[in-house]
Amino acid sequence: MHVAIIALLILLASCQEISFKDSFYENVNDRWSAGVDISKGQNLKLNKFIVRPKSINIPLLKVAFLNNKAEKVYDCLFFKAAEDNRPGVLKVVENINNISCEQLASEKEIAKITNIFNFKVDIDTNRLKLFVDEKLYEFILLNMGEFPNKKYEAPIKKTFTPGVLYLSDVKTAGAKKELIKDDQFCYKVDDECSITKKNICNQCKNGWHEIIDSKCASTFSRKCGADKCGQKGESACIRGSATVGLDTNFYCINDSPFGFCQEGLRVMCVNEVLVCI
Repeated sequence: MHVAIIALLILLASCQEISFKDSFYENVNDRWSAGVDISKGQNLKLNKFIVRPKSINIPLLKVAFLNNKAEKVYDCLFFKAAEDNRPGVLKVVENINNISCEQLASEKEIAKITNIFNFKVDIDTNRLKLFVDEKLYEFILLNMGEFPNKKYEAPIKKTFTPGVLYLSDVKTAGAKKELIKDDQFCYKVDDECSITKKNICNQCKNGWHEIIDSKCASTFSRKCGADKCGQKGESACIRGSATVGLDTNFYCINDSPFGFCQEGLRVMCVNEVLVCI
């Protein structure tokens, strides 16, 4: 009897070990173990199961950690909640330029977990816990919390000593891409909805906004910079074909119902773009 109980405990312990020793954990832990900070998304409620919004990648966390040159680098954690019979997806995206995670929602991940139906996050001092269905992924950010940093690196992470600065094995992810200045297109489509400029809006220096400059109703072009729509001399704000209920083939006309401006200004079609004048 006692032998059976001991064998069962050993089996349970081995299952618990396997539950987070997978490729997602290994890839992410190699980076986040040298973590220095966690920035929580404004809508994230800790230790609460995330069930909405659905069908979109929600930015939950921005994690800062040190690479092998002691430079601070960043990752973003996204979650897409399960919807009907479609399971949720958890992914980590590298944030090379330290921009807002919202701008990286469509970027390719460096680590991912699929087929998720229950997910929540908890943070305790320097411990980050991801509850993924029956699994618990726990990451200890060694440079964060109650431990002061020194100017040298410990040789082995497993011999963790308070007061020692830890570096990850992550190499600098190539030269940082040059950021795109305001008012330049970072994504463009033509009248047939064909992409004429690939989406590089994650490289915008100050974010991006959508603009109607074609007859495509399923997607809009994007420009870098803050959205100044509706102001004099700027593009009109987008109302959208679903709201207007009209064929977008007739969108670019003076006083077009597809756009609107600030009070006292008129929507005009200038070079196939709705502008406020």
